[in-house]
Amino acid sequence: GEHAIGATLGRMEEALIVERGVYDLYENLSLTSNEIRNIADQIHGYIKEKACYVSMKVIYKEQFARSAQYLGKITEYMVLGIAQDDSRFSIKRGGMIGLNSKEFEDSFVSLYDSVYKIMNEYGPMTPSEMKEHLFQLTHRDVLTVTINMIFKEKQSNNYVAIDEGIYDLMAKVFKDKEEENRIQYALEIALIDNPETGFYLIEKLSSVGFKLNIYTLYSFCSK
Repeated sequence: GEHAIGATLGRMEEALIVERGVYDLYENLSLTSNEIRNIADQIHGYIKEKACYVSMKVIYKEQFARSAQYLGKITEYMVLGIAQDDSRFSIKRGGMIGLNSKEFEDSFVSLYDSVYKIMNEYGPMTPSEMKEHLFQLTHRDVLTVTINMIFKEKQSNNYVAIDEGIYDLMAKVFKDKEEENRIQYALEIALIDNPETGFYLIEKLSSVGFKLNIYTLYSFCSK
């Protein structure tokens, strides 16, 4: 399939990724061998200074996007491609680049775990605020729509809306798992005969001691 072809191309010494899903041969690039070595060294120095995995997008923006020397010659995906072909680097999901050492491998935190930790410490927040926290704290440049998807994922019961576009951890909004189950049970009873409006369900929940606003209710029911 397409993914397998991309993986094969990514391992070829003669080729590298230049844009999303696009590969080219090194010999076709507007870069000399010395420039490619210098780019790899610059990536290495930047990551060593940061002492953590850094997104290819952040490395590109911070190191190459405004460089007159590399203007029009390099893309964020080429940063990834050059690092992939250099044994000094370790590549993780999401275009995260680190150094090839046990200390770096052990320090890697996935996007999902990073979002959870940040929400636990700094939440509640909007997807845009989470994007900024991820950039500042984990050197990731993540699309707001991706964060929104994480907050709304059905298979993840970690997050719930507390207002329009504002989310927090389920564990901080509700007392415990038992309270979540009791709310679920109360909703099932209220909906046993017919579909009902959100405001009707809010009143029903309120009558048995659960105070939810319309955003939290809809978010809770979507899980």
